[in-house]
Amino acid sequence: VFSIKNDANDNAGVNGALAAMYGSTAIGGRGLVDISQIIWNNPGWRCDDLRRSSLVTPGATYYFSAKYKDAVSRTDAAPQIRYAEVLLMLAEAEARLGTNSPVNARAVDLLNAVRNRAIPPAALPAASYTVASFATKVDLVKAILLERRIEFLGEGKRWGDIHRLALDPTYGTGGIPAKVATTYANVAMYNCTTNPAVPTTLAAVPYANYRFIWPIPADERTSNPICAQNPFY
Repeated sequence: VFSIKNDANDNAGVNGALAAMYGSTAIGGRGLVDISQIIWNNPGWRCDDLRRSSLVTPGATYYFSAKYKDAVSRTDAAPQIRYAEVLLMLAEAEARLGTNSPVNARAVDLLNAVRNRAIPPAALPAASYTVASFATKVDLVKAILLERRIEFLGEGKRWGDIHRLALDPTYGTGGIPAKVATTYANVAMYNCTTNPAVPTTLAAVPYANYRFIWPIPADERTSNPICAQNPFY
């Protein structure tokens, strides 16, 4: 629906371009942001999902996103909103507003509209969700939120979902969940077949932590001296 154009002469630079950050060194990227083993091993993400092969580049140590191709000239457009997100936003709204049981059928159809295009045709329609797949609307909303994590890997949507759901009593994370340190991770941790638990070596960050409010840039405070810095910066 909308993306930010980049070209060889006007891009985010080697330190900010998507292909540079997410791209493996095999394509000239810096390979600084790998795919989380936590989501890769999530049992809700089918092993035969085509996004595992078409949008991922396995490396010697980590798996990287293959959504951005040009790590040299950094011409990949930066996606802001895709039609898949429109469908999943509507699905979540329908599911939340629907009855607890039976769950909202339209929400299920919208979820399938995004998910099923990544399921091998031979596995359909058996792999499709139905109303009977979900005992309650809570289960359906959780499936939609998981689909957002899968569909928008490497597109920056996870951070927004953490913010908006952090204090949600049903779906909230309470802040940034615990993670695997890059220096600790290895390629053997990626396993969608047995879905092993991934040791988290970086502690969770609670939503009350000051880092959830960013610092006011120094240039802004220089221009406006009466502007006080946010706490703890």
